[in-house]
Amino acid sequence: MANKKTPKSRKKSKKRFFRIVFVLLVIAVVLSLAYYGFQYTKNNITSKGVAATVNDDEISISELNQKYSALPEQYKSLISEKMFLDQMINVKLLLQEAENEGITISDDEVDEQLAVTKSQFLTDEEFIAFLKENKLNEEEFKSQIKDQLAISELLNKTMYSKIEVSESEIGFFYEKNKEMINASLDKDIKAQIESLLFKEEADRVIDVYISQLRSKSEIVYGKKEQLIVNEFKDTGSRICKEEGRPIVLYFSTKKCDSCKWVEKAFNKVADKYESKGDIAAYQWELDSGDNLRTKEKENGLPLETLNLFKKYNPESTVPTFIFGCKYVRIGNSGSNSLDIEEDEFIKFIEKTIEE
Repeated sequence: MANKKTPKSRKKSKKRFFRIVFVLLVIAVVLSLAYYGFQYTKNNITSKGVAATVNDDEISISELNQKYSALPEQYKSLISEKMFLDQMINVKLLLQEAENEGITISDDEVDEQLAVTKSQFLTDEEFIAFLKENKLNEEEFKSQIKDQLAISELLNKTMYSKIEVSESEIGFFYEKNKEMINASLDKDIKAQIESLLFKEEADRVIDVYISQLRSKSEIVYGKKEQLIVNEFKDTGSRICKEEGRPIVLYFSTKKCDSCKWVEKAFNKVADKYESKGDIAAYQWELDSGDNLRTKEKENGLPLETLNLFKKYNPESTVPTFIFGCKYVRIGNSGSNSLDIEEDEFIKFIEKTIEE
């Protein structure tokens, strides 16, 4: 059993995770939120409309446009406005979850991190020039630091503190890469390997964690009343197969009522075609990592399956249906009829079989 952290070690841990939170939340976007996110708060908002609604918390189109337009040009070439909005949603979800977890950040903690940030500038004048250049004042910058510390504390509490890198993992990595490392396995090399392995695992769990937050949240692009009937879309991808059979994927969560409603229709159709050997069907429950179509209890999605989910549904919402990688539907059809849902599943499963 691990020893409890002392207040001192907790403080060090918080600093450590503060540093890596930028990497885990997409460096370019989060840095842009940190440095450019407040520069329009004093302006009058004239454009109307809602870009997204996150658990009843709206992100306005004007906020999205203003923050995105403030990005350096080299970031815009890598990040579309839609990608930027998705990261704004992720940050909002993390802050909402931090509040749900009862995480609070004191003024002393903010001041301490502000001092660390200031120390990265050679003089106070350089720091002031940085704020002025980005149309920030110190209070606005401190507010952003507070948000970042809250996210860091949340991730540490829920995930990072549970990640362990064993001596055997370090040794295995060293043996596999020792020619490239070209050094003995001393204390410094061990620490570097441990840091690398920790980072790899952290990258994996943050993806899953944010997917879980999104799947149990109500995220609407635009206002709620703007929701429309969903249809299967042709992705243009080639049919993906397993042992010659198209792979049919259904993603759900435990708390998703619409997933439970449509589940019966999906499984009825999937059972019919899988029993004939026509398809390989899966129902992945994101928050448990279990394939509900097997008796065995799985402990996590295969990485390639998670990557498919993220590729075809960057918003990571449920229910999501991916039939043969070619036909994708996000959400239920909106018909309120399981018979219609069955007909839709049959239609597009047969399309995957025919191609």
